[in-house]
Amino acid sequence: MVSSEPSHAVVAVVVVGLPVLATFIMELAESLVETLGWRIRLIRTGWDLCVLSVGCAGGIFTLPGVLNRWGSVETILAGLLVVFVSIGCGICVIHIRKTPPAAVKGWQSLLAVGLGIASLALPLYFVWSS
Repeated sequence: MVSSEPSHAVVAVVVVGLPVLATFIMELAESLVETLGWRIRLIRTGWDLCVLSVGCAGGIFTLPGVLNRWGSVETILAGLLVVFVSIGCGICVIHIRKTPPAAVKGWQSLLAVGLGIASLALPLYFVWSS
């Protein structure tokens, strides 16, 4: 019998993959009109990924598979954990953004993107574990 519930890969692509792809496309489009350096662009991308992670939490934690696997209370707690981790990563990225553009180092840019990716990794964990 074929399951009517989407696979983990489908959920990951639809809920996280497509928005991440759109984020990078929008960053590329923005780079055509703004002449920011790659370091500033990566910091902005890290921020966008943190914001995207908060939005993904709403999509992931309303999925029937996640609700069935974790239960109502646990799903709410997991959703709150994801939101708080994403906000924490975002606050770290904002701290990096305070650096004057001329003084931004490459490691700061990579850290900002890494924080954005880390904030997206937690919701993906809940998709794969359900």
